Amino acid sequence: MCLMYGIIMSLSFVFITACSADATSSKGPDKQSTNNQKAKAVNVHKENQPADNDNNALRSKRIDLIKQNRPSDSIVIDDEWINKSNEDVVYDKYFNHAVDVYGISKHRDIPVNIEFNNGLYALTIIKNTSLKTLRNIKIKGSISSLRIHKNVELVDMPNIDNVTTIDVLILHDNSQIANLDAIKNVRRIKKVSIARNRLLKDIKGLRGALISQTIQIGSNPSLTSLEGLQGASKKLNGLIIHDNPLITDLKPLKNVQEAEIVKINGEKLVIPEWVKKLIMKGKS
Repeated sequence: MCLMYGIIMSLSFVFITACSADATSSKGPDKQSTNNQKAKAVNVHKENQPADNDNNALRSKRIDLIKQNRPSDSIVIDDEWINKSNEDVVYDKYFNHAVDVYGISKHRDIPVNIEFNNGLYALTIIKNTSLKTLRNIKIKGSISSLRIHKNVELVDMPNIDNVTTIDVLILHDNSQIANLDAIKNVRRIKKVSIARNRLLKDIKGLRGALISQTIQIGSNPSLTSLEGLQGASKKLNGLIIHDNPLITDLKPLKNVQEAEIVKINGEKLVIPEWVKKLIMKGKS
């Protein structure tokens, strides 16, 4: 009897020990797997971070847009951005994203240089009530879209002395901009729209540019001449000149022979025969 009891206890001990070993071995791989997954996650995170020496990244003198909670594929320049900025931003590759200068109400300028040395996709300067100058934004190469819209105090444009091509130029509802001298070195523009700029007196800065698709000049009460549009293409998609009360002639547009859409009017504007023919050919 005692012998039988001893055998049973021995077998129970072996069974319990085996089960404990199995349980321990089953927990081991789970823990190891978890550790491996964490390690992989860390490696992936590191791989997704921009390398400091990456030629596509901003140079060492740059503002860390990620730390400032800005999306890595765009820049939004506002009062908060300016308050945090104490270093120049320099981008040497083509910047294939948007840059928005938006809603600045507490600063008259941008205190650091922002340089795009090989062009950028889009620059929009919109609804800034205190911003007076943009000369610290410096661009070389080309701009797909330059839009300057609803700025109360702004008197100039970005430094685009070394820009040769602008696909779309929009200048609307700016209270203080008086001329387009900043654009004097641009050689190619596809579409131009200039409207409701209260103090804009001349657009001579456009005179060196071939304008190939659309011209729209409207409701600029101080504009005295269309001098600057001599580079308009012979064939345009649209030619719209309207409600500029001080403009009296269309001579700078004499090169235009055909336009799909034509709208021309003005309080003092004398419309010559060649323009009347242009209007008859196109859609009004």
